Amino acid sequence: MWGVPLLADDRSDVILLKFLRARDYKVKEAFTMLKNTVMWRREIYVHNSVQWRSRHVEKKTHVLP
Repeated sequence: MWGVPLLADDRSDVILLKFLRARDYKVKEAFTMLKNTVMWRREIYVHNSVQWRSRHVEKKTHVLP
């Protein structure tokens, strides 16, 4: 999520903490929110959309020497 693998990366602690803070450190609510966010991002292909937009912008803004 946000470019951070949730299970294989030390930065995943930061992601988890964001969700815990958002739900006042209520673990069940934070887990539900995280799960719903992951499902939503998968449903609308957020990762693919961001990559496409990034490549599209690079092509338009890249100046050849």
